[in-house]
Order: sequence, then C-alpha cells, then structure tokens
Amino acid sequence: QGEEAYLEAIPDEGWYFKEWTGYVPVGEEEQASITITMDKDKSVTAVFEEYVTLTVTQTGEGDVYTNGQPIGDPAEMIYEQGEEESLSAEPDDGW
Repeated sequence: QGEEAYLEAIPDEGWYFKEWTGYVPVGEEEQASITITMDKDKSVTAVFEEYVTLTVTQTGEGDVYTNGQPIGDPAEMIYEQGEEESLSAEPDDGW
C-alpha cells in the first residue's frame, strides 16, 4: 500500500510502443515509462504494434519524392500503423 511501481515499455526490433491500457495515470497513456502508486489492486497492459513497410519501385525513367526529397529505387520506408505518406512521381524528359 502506497508503494510506487515503475513500468517501462521497451519494444523489440521491428515493433513500437503504442500505449498503455488499464489503470494508467491520466495523460500518461502514450508515455513509454510510467509510475503507478499502489493503493489497491491494479492491472495495466503495454500495447505494442509491428511497424509496416512501404516498398516503392520504379519502372521507366523518373524520380519518386516524399516531402520534396527523392527516395531512390527501390525504397523501403517503415511506418507506424495508420501513419500516412504522401508520394509524388516526376518523369524524366521523354517519359
């Protein structure tokens, strides 16, 4: 009773920490480390999600850009689930 429990969520490679669920201090659900004051039985869950990969390849001549920067061919980009990416394709002359 009254003791503090320190918890830290450390994801394995290829995964990221998303959130805590259960009895978590208000406003700390997305912090990787939390401290919980034990004043009664409590339960928390660390939610991890796997990164997703976007692979971009090109056919023909031109460049693919994201945020104004060329990404290369082929390109593999890693994202958190639900994250959005904006791509643009600019052909070389004659393509």
